[in-house]
Amino acid sequence: MKEIKDIIKQINFLNVALFIFFVISFIGYPVELIVKASLTVIVFMEMVRFSSECSSRKALQNFFFRNIKELSDEDRLHVSCHEAGHALICKMSDNLKLEGISIKPDVGSAGHILHDYIVIRCNKTKQDYMDEIHIAFGGIMAEEIVFGHYRDGGFLDIKNARRLAFDMLESGYGSRLVYGENEMREEIERILQKAKNQVRENLSANKDLLVALQQELMENEEMNEKDIRKFFRKNNIV
Repeated sequence: MKEIKDIIKQINFLNVALFIFFVISFIGYPVELIVKASLTVIVFMEMVRFSSECSSRKALQNFFFRNIKELSDEDRLHVSCHEAGHALICKMSDNLKLEGISIKPDVGSAGHILHDYIVIRCNKTKQDYMDEIHIAFGGIMAEEIVFGHYRDGGFLDIKNARRLAFDMLESGYGSRLVYGENEMREEIERILQKAKNQVRENLSANKDLLVALQQELMENEEMNEKDIRKFFRKNNIV
């Protein structure tokens, strides 16, 4: 059954429909019947594909929720610290407005932050890219500062930071307009190391605030925009 589903995922259903269209046309059936047959095939196969994807999505969801429910208190400490790091770096940005923080489980993630900044790639400035790269490093750097090390749960953040750096250079915000493969890799490494060090420095200078936000998340798990404003006012930060 799995092999059949894998085959279905590789099928281009438009090509199948066109094939049926030409075969039936060659045989001499009416055009109306040809169209109905082709549409029926497309609808049926898309339903099969959707059903397969839903099953996979549900299985993925169950897998992550099962593992997240088994988190120990130490794991929750790391998650709350990680998200607090993302949130503080977002708060430090001039371009982004922090709207929510959560350490409640989500599919593929034990926590997340929300901010109001969604920009089409062609409208981004260099600073926009750098802000997002800094936020990506906020989680693992927060863990390093508080615990002395970080866990591999932030691998997607690092992957995202690499992608953002690549996109930034592709958009013409590098030291040159054309890069060779090795030059591109070296430039990305330079950008990421500089961002990582900057984030470490910023969070180290605000460690007390980082720990306070971590504790707040441990107690409440979720903070909306109003909760965030109240927290920062209590800590004398506008």
